[in-house]
Amino acid sequence: MLVAVLLLAILGLFTACPNPKAKLVIIKFDSTVTCEKGYFGGDGVVKSGAELQAGDDLQFTAILAPDEIVTNWYINDEKQNYESKKTFSYTVEMADAKYVDDQKVIKISYEKKTAEKITIKFDSTVSCEKGWFGDGDVVNTETELKERDDVQFTAQLSSGQEVKNWLINGKETLEIDKTFLYTIDPEDAIEEGGKKVIEVSFKTK
Repeated sequence: MLVAVLLLAILGLFTACPNPKAKLVIIKFDSTVTCEKGYFGGDGVVKSGAELQAGDDLQFTAILAPDEIVTNWYINDEKQNYESKKTFSYTVEMADAKYVDDQKVIKISYEKKTAEKITIKFDSTVSCEKGWFGDGDVVNTETELKERDDVQFTAQLSSGQEVKNWLINGKETLEIDKTFLYTIDPEDAIEEGGKKVIEVSFKTK
């Protein structure tokens, strides 16, 4: 009887102490990806093959040529909707893991493409800079930009004038501020002289 009680106690002890490895997952990615800890990175480099825990925050960065953009990120070959930026922030979830050689693995990858070239046009009443906050280089009219470049347009207004709305190739937008933040989108372009062109202007009130 005493032996049976001892056996039950030992069994209960093992049951109460789960294997810590059960909460770990191996993160994998190829040489076209870098990874850092932290949802916005900056908390240390993570190498492919590292063991991580559920709840760990990571930021992956695609290594791209200057004319390339990400079309989609993937977790174990499953497309992540609306994830198409150069960086991909991710919180480790055990549910995303798949067993590979008796190990729980999460593989991160992405697809890419060559960005379309778009010629941007505007008149002398408009100024333009790269970056959503106008903190980049000055952009002149007839400059060739690439798909997904962020730019900031600023209306040069006379005294008493206000922007009624901004226009893209003559089509009104909902933007009514003096500055217009815009991400280059080929869907907005028109064909002109064998080039894809986006012309930006504004109406006043």
